[in-house]
Amino acid sequence: MMRNRIHPARWLALALGLVIALPAAAAAQQGPPEGRGQNRMSREEMEARIRETMARRIQEDLGLADEEMQALQEAMRPFEEQRRRLARREGATRLRVQAFLADGGREGEAEELISTLVDIRRQELELFVEEEEALAELLDPDQRLRFLMVRDQLNQRIQRARWQNGGARPPRPPGGMD
Repeated sequence: MMRNRIHPARWLALALGLVIALPAAAAAQQGPPEGRGQNRMSREEMEARIRETMARRIQEDLGLADEEMQALQEAMRPFEEQRRRLARREGATRLRVQAFLADGGREGEAEELISTLVDIRRQELELFVEEEEALAELLDPDQRLRFLMVRDQLNQRIQRARWQNGGARPPRPPGGMD
């Protein structure tokens, strides 16, 4: 495991690069309404490019060799897929909450929705703990912290860009409802 201190100027360069890249990526997401299939492909391409950029930045900032970065990516892949599933489940639940609040619902539905949201948070926490354990096998504590912060900052910027370009909702505050 390599322990490199990142110069503040490099962090600033990373942050500026992300700030510049995300609005362009979000703009690429918009397209003609009738071309939904094309727009979806553009979104997938945009997300792939963002993942590639993030991987390069993480590799540079953590001082990882190619083999170390490949091991990190392979270790994180199952967690990313689980995180996407949880995000889809949360989105669907939030739509149900909005419908319930707007129109009311059947008896007991509020309790069911709360229970689902609590379950999603519990699963997110379990996923975070499992992911941290996997990261501990590959990275030292400084590298793990840098990895988590870079990823969280990028995810927040992506959420803000989506919201500013017509997304369904602004980013959720850490650990809670809107």
